[in-house]
Amino acid sequence: MKKRISRHTRSSSEAIGEVFTRASKAYEMSINELTITQKELHDLRAAYEKEKQKRQKSKKQISHDQGITREEAQALLQGQVEASQAVTTAPAEPELPVSHPPKTSMP
Repeated sequence: MKKRISRHTRSSSEAIGEVFTRASKAYEMSINELTITQKELHDLRAAYEKEKQKRQKSKKQISHDQGITREEAQALLQGQVEASQAVTTAPAEPELPVSHPPKTSMP
């Protein structure tokens, strides 16, 4: 019973001090968590950007060792496609002029 009475009769400045201490500890923990989260976000964004640049580079160049770019490969393929289309559309034999029977006039 004495404990209960002493708890209620505590000065209000002690209670305010305790609340302030708890609030400042919660604030400090929140700031620490925010700092860690910001660092993780920064690292993730850097890794994403690195992968993005890697993908863009692989699209632009087939192989560094071969030294041929994607555009050069497409031009070569386009040339081959056009050449094969020219062969398939060219006539096998030259066309001869069609001769029409002579027209006869009727009396």
